[in-house]
Amino acid sequence: LMRRNTIFSSFFSAVQTRVSLAIASTLAFLGTLAFLGTLALLNTLALLNTLALLNTLAPLSAQEMVSPSETRHTQWALSDIFQSNIEWDKAATAGAEQITALLNQSRTTPITNAHSLLIKLDSFNKLRRQTSRLYAYAALKRDTNLQSQAAKKMLAVTSTSQNALDNYERLLIQRVREVGLERIQIFLQEEPALAKYKLRLHTILNLPSRKELTETFPFSALHVLEKINWPAIVLSDGSAAVLSPSGYEYYKKSLNRQDRQSVMQTYWRTIKSHEASLEFAYLKWLETFNREADYLGYKSGLELVLATEAIPFEIYKNLITQTNHHLPLFHRYLNLKQRLLDMPSLKFHDVFAPIPQDAEYISLTAVKALTVKALAPVGPSYIRHLKAGFGDNWMDALPQYKKRTGAYMQDAAYGVHPFILLNYRQNPQSLSTFAHEWGHAVHSQLAMQNNPFETYKYGRFIAETASTTAEILLQDYLVKTAKNRAAKTTHLLQALATVEETFFRQALQAEFTLETLGLTTHDLEGTDHLLSTIYLRILRKYYGHSAGVTDIKALYGTGWASKAAFQRVFTSYTYATGIVAGAKFANELQRSTTGGQSRFNPMLRAGGSEYPNELLLAAGVDLQTSKAYEPFFQRVESLMNQLEAVIAPE
Repeated sequence: LMRRNTIFSSFFSAVQTRVSLAIASTLAFLGTLAFLGTLALLNTLALLNTLALLNTLAPLSAQEMVSPSETRHTQWALSDIFQSNIEWDKAATAGAEQITALLNQSRTTPITNAHSLLIKLDSFNKLRRQTSRLYAYAALKRDTNLQSQAAKKMLAVTSTSQNALDNYERLLIQRVREVGLERIQIFLQEEPALAKYKLRLHTILNLPSRKELTETFPFSALHVLEKINWPAIVLSDGSAAVLSPSGYEYYKKSLNRQDRQSVMQTYWRTIKSHEASLEFAYLKWLETFNREADYLGYKSGLELVLATEAIPFEIYKNLITQTNHHLPLFHRYLNLKQRLLDMPSLKFHDVFAPIPQDAEYISLTAVKALTVKALAPVGPSYIRHLKAGFGDNWMDALPQYKKRTGAYMQDAAYGVHPFILLNYRQNPQSLSTFAHEWGHAVHSQLAMQNNPFETYKYGRFIAETASTTAEILLQDYLVKTAKNRAAKTTHLLQALATVEETFFRQALQAEFTLETLGLTTHDLEGTDHLLSTIYLRILRKYYGHSAGVTDIKALYGTGWASKAAFQRVFTSYTYATGIVAGAKFANELQRSTTGGQSRFNPMLRAGGSEYPNELLLAAGVDLQTSKAYEPFFQRVESLMNQLEAVIAPE
């Protein structure tokens, strides 16, 4: 009781402080506004700060509130990595000294035989493992309190060590290549302990390394975005909204149609006013990266990035082919969404509208139990790891003041366990996110337990497969066990929203990347809005503009210039192929538990011991074929059939 009273006292004290600050800021703002008699102040830095404070006060709904009894096991135990900041400091100091010694030694010690190669690789990986643990602790500490200066200093220290190790790794790669393939093969035969480095050595000698690439996405274009003075608007309810990239993502989903239109038009007009700078920065980066690819023997930057994980280019092209072939299925979903929104026509700002539904709020305790039941087809070993994570504080689950938004899984602390950040709000989207991140976590735990540090890290290409398999299994279980029509409608809509976001929108970005591969800054001469013209054509094709499915204004052609798009220039395809493979595994696990387990679980346990596409092929998924896509599109069609049936008049 005392502990609970302390929690409530601290909570209400914090709320009181924040409310007082917000009221003071609001009164100051209103007073200034009345004095000026204009809304021009909305674009000043002072108001941006005021609104940022007000935004932090957006409360959870009554249904989304987590009961005090559920606050147990909702914060991760960083003491599993380091017992305290003092222990972290000691490890960081020792690590920095060891890195300095390694760098000094590497300049004078060549690779002359198998043993010297082993010593160099072991020494490097020992320090890489230690530095990864330091990073894990610092990053997780920062993300639970974004204002923590101590955590920021820790990350700065870690960054210095990581940069030093990156430089050493580049030198090591160069030394290995100087030795040559023939002698390395002899070394592997002479020294059995080098076996754990076999795949890594093969990659160094035969494929490009990401460590050698300058920029795999356009930092210069991101820098342009960071310098934009984001506008603010007044919404229909009289509240103000700052349209930064994160603010845009939130407010574009408003229930009010006029607000959605105002948010999207204001945001993209702001982007368009910087279009020339963004376009030049993007193409200048692409031009430079393509030259780097050409120097290394690849036709484009895309093929170079694919090669770092030995991904066949045909997989990428097949994704675009299969998506275009099934666009009528996507258009059917959009028509269904228009019907559910009860609108005479679907505008692009309506695409992001939440469909009014009787949301089923599920507690954190309940979603754990549901996830265990839904993922049971994966097998008892998988479920044991899932339950262990629930009980051993692997996740920080609840929204908190100063905490990072969104969700992720982090597995940098090898030998400990994965960590999950959530902002669980008990709504349908949070359910899917919960299963998705735990799918990542169990994958990483199995990879850690079955592989040495050198090969536990799996590639991005396969990462989304494990997570979307878990997400699909939970979504299908919720649909199957829904207690009434309203609940079933809710879960069907969430499953289809995942399809739109994870597959079709990511495939759209992938197609834009493919079409713009060969462009340079010289192509801008004598043309207006080159990239926006290309993006608008693809966007309208995907959303059925010419067929009257969705009305898309030319303004939205600037959609290529978003932060998320820049960060995923060459990797957006992995989300789409991931959910395709996930649908196939989920289908097999649901139909034949034993057969599905025999293919899915070995892939998880393999970690990064083999190239990701080879692991998928061994598990029976060949993404170069149309057959691999059949379970995914069949599931999408089934979801829509079920939704049409459940919303049909009785």
